[in-house]
Amino acid sequence: MVLFGMGMSYEIKRLESAMAFVAQIALMTYSLYTNEKLNYTSWLENRMISRSIGLAGIFIIYAFLTSQKKSRRLQKIGEGCLAVFTMTSMFILVNSNEDRDLFLKKIPFQNASLYFLVTVMGACVMIYINGGIFLTDASQAMMCINFALVLCIYGDINFWVNRRGVPYWIQIKMIIDDITISIGLFVMAFANIYWKHRLPKADSSGNLYNHEKQN
Repeated sequence: MVLFGMGMSYEIKRLESAMAFVAQIALMTYSLYTNEKLNYTSWLENRMISRSIGLAGIFIIYAFLTSQKKSRRLQKIGEGCLAVFTMTSMFILVNSNEDRDLFLKKIPFQNASLYFLVTVMGACVMIYINGGIFLTDASQAMMCINFALVLCIYGDINFWVNRRGVPYWIQIKMIIDDITISIGLFVMAFANIYWKHRLPKADSSGNLYNHEKQN
């Protein structure tokens, strides 16, 4: 994994390094789900797996952005992973009493803010599924939402470790995963600054084009 990170950082086979890292994430996720010796509860496994899917989506989009030949399929796979991550985060926030209570205690307007947040997350899911239009806006929104969830919910290490029995380093790992996803969403949202172009869109025939080339 260190070698893959060095490859992405120093522009050594960035596409190959990013995809190899995604394969490593997939292998670790499969091991987590199938290894009975780990003895994690199903709700903890689901939280960890959803973050792994989100990480995979971020690095697939990174591979897409840094590749010379823009692959629409690669972009759609990355967006699909982010849609799954956003959907599971929304489901957990609505259906988990612990998550919902922690969130409501730390934000103003409580239920109204929760309903607004869930509505925005649902809209982001639809945008990621459809792709193209408003993708940058969805990434900006999810970046802010993900940071808010970390601050309000997942950053309460004492609650999750001492009251819910989550292993300390597992909780730290999930927080780092969330921060990594948020940073990846920031890169997606402001890709035109980093790579001098916006996220490519598709025209009616499915061909990719770039806004700056049109201007």
